[in-house]
Amino acid sequence: MRSLGYMLSKWCLLRDIQAGSMLNAEPVPAACLSYATTVHGLFVHKAYAPVLAMARLRASETNMDELVGEPKESALRYALAHQQLELVVQLDYNICMQDPRFIRVDIHVDSLRFHVVRLGYNRQDDETELEEQDEIEIESERHFPSRMRFWVGPVPGSTYATGPSLGRSSGNPEREVETTQTVKGGFMAGMKSKGIRAKVRSSTRTRNRSWRWEQEADGSAAVFEGVLCDTATWTEVATWRPGVAHTDPRTGLRRRWRGPGRAFSKKGGLVVAGDELPEGVTWRVGREMEGKKVRWRVGGRFWVSYFANEVRSGYWETRCVEWNHEVELALVAGGGSQIVNG
Repeated sequence: MRSLGYMLSKWCLLRDIQAGSMLNAEPVPAACLSYATTVHGLFVHKAYAPVLAMARLRASETNMDELVGEPKESALRYALAHQQLELVVQLDYNICMQDPRFIRVDIHVDSLRFHVVRLGYNRQDDETELEEQDEIEIESERHFPSRMRFWVGPVPGSTYATGPSLGRSSGNPEREVETTQTVKGGFMAGMKSKGIRAKVRSSTRTRNRSWRWEQEADGSAAVFEGVLCDTATWTEVATWRPGVAHTDPRTGLRRRWRGPGRAFSKKGGLVVAGDELPEGVTWRVGREMEGKKVRWRVGGRFWVSYFANEVRSGYWETRCVEWNHEVELALVAGGGSQIVNG
């Protein structure tokens, strides 16, 4: 898939060169490949999208008068043009027939894996053009996931299912206040009257997370949404725009692939498992549907952003891509189902 992604990126780059600018380039949905299936009790959605084929956020989505320009550095422009988003969404489903009144379909997040990879960038081919240190810096310049919104549920118009019943409330900022009171007593020498010295200390501890996750419903489908926020300014990275005071997240996201407080893995990817999203969603299906196959939709919209990591550049951008699929779900025993006689 990376070889195909490399060729598609070259085609998109050639198209932009012929047009004279990348600013007005239209997205290429046909170059963003994906598929979804149900296997071994999992909804599996795999997708591959060259960055140049993804839609670039326009003024209506960022409240800007115009789009930001292109990178001035040729090496940076080349590096950003040869990148591809690769993602895997795995949702664990369980069909429970314990209640004689209905069939219960439970879905939990098994794992989400997102990574932006480089395409065809061979360091040996560029040693004559770039110094070794410059190559290392350019290799660390790549897009990163900044927002994701994926959904699962019966296809629109379905009447056999009731739900979803969500398992996560709207997030409220978590703040822990810890108060410590210490009283130290003693006789104070050299004073006519005896006294006691008292000391009281208090501290406030706030737990900050880079990713904020929410659940909501869209018709009969359940929606999982994660947004990357700068922990210093609490700005949502995917919707940020320049010109707003005290909200610039670029400083906090420099050198984002290293350090103990990073929001990504050292290779620049993102992994979200059930420990981060333990709450599931539930549907109730009528007993008359037992043994039948029903159509469910699986899809999502995903955003990637770029801020300078090691190099000195004011360039930034955010792109997004959307996929939609329909899969068959068998309301029968086996394949992750739980059957209890009742």
